[in-house]
Amino acid sequence: MASEVGRASQRECRNAALNGATSSLPVLVPKPPLPLYLDDVVVLRKAHPCGGDTWRIVRLGADIGVRCATCGRRVLIGRSDLERDIKRFVERGPLAPAD
Repeated sequence: MASEVGRASQRECRNAALNGATSSLPVLVPKPPLPLYLDDVVVLRKAHPCGGDTWRIVRLGADIGVRCATCGRRVLIGRSDLERDIKRFVERGPLAPAD
């Protein structure tokens, strides 16, 4: 008898979920990737140890290669980390659309 009650409540929960009864949960929609182009110049939130905060994009992919405009050091940063850390664009690369 107790197992029948348990199965019935599981069935009710499953049916409620299928019928949209859990609409109070927020739906997370991923943001599209930020359009980055070769030779874009960006200012990041944190300064490099040399004191510069301006970087030129030199490689695109899952990891973005950036070169410090002050000392020339090249580092790889994950795309999601870089998108979060960009403060502003100083200059867009030659392949960027002209909007």
